Parts: sequence; C-alpha cells; structure tokens
Amino acid sequence: MIESDLEPVCAGELTVGLAQPDREAIMLIASGCTGKEMAARLGMTEPALRLRLTSLYDKLGVSNELDLLLCALYHGLIENDQPLD
Repeated sequence: MIESDLEPVCAGELTVGLAQPDREAIMLIASGCTGKEMAARLGMTEPALRLRLTSLYDKLGVSNELDLLLCALYHGLIENDQPLD
C-alpha cells in the first residue's frame, strides 16, 4: 500500500484539535493494547474509554480502529517500522 492509498480514509484533520489523551489512545491501539489495558493506562473506566474513542472516530471521520490507525499512519502520528516477511 502506498501513502496516497491512505488519504481517503481520513475525513478529519489529525493534527488539529487532538488532545494528548487521544494521541495516547492511538499509540496504545497501535501497540496492541486491549480496551482494559488502555483504560488502566489512561486512568479511566472502560465505558469512558469507549466514549473517548467514539468521539475520536467522529472527529477524524473514521468508523473503526483500523481506519483510525491508517489515518494516524498517513498523518505521521505513528510509523510502520515493521518489515514485511
């Protein structure tokens, strides 16, 4: 997949209005944390985490974690440094 293939996934702007907890949540999703692990690391309950993620999805115009990660990758918030085998 080339970088231009990711652009249509992002309806919102990733770098504007993104709170630090939102950025941390994206990094935790990218690292493979479960919802329970993410909630604990962010100091919130799982229902509060779900609300934060729903708000983040709406803000970026995505509907799931995969699209969220593709959008974050496109905007350079996360990097794909894993080689393909």
